Amino acid sequence: MIIQQHARDNIIRRQRQYKINYDKQRPDPHYEINDPVLIKIHGIKKKLEPKYSITPKIIIRKQHPIYWVKDEKTQVESRVHVNDIRPILILKST
Repeated sequence: MIIQQHARDNIIRRQRQYKINYDKQRPDPHYEINDPVLIKIHGIKKKLEPKYSITPKIIIRKQHPIYWVKDEKTQVESRVHVNDIRPILILKST
């Protein structure tokens, strides 16, 4: 019994340490309403097809980690997880 309890405690301690180390390098992006973003395209696609939407979408509602986005052209709204969103960086020329 003592060996089993010690092994169980050791496993739990190591799992906590693994999670701490994993979370150090994991990005946790947060987006604001009206941010332009690209959405990941799911499903079967060919090798050279784009992985993200070509047309930008606008965030209209947020409840992290779920965001509601609206297509600028078609006005279609969809719900997307934060892992499937990529920001569009707009550089201002001076």
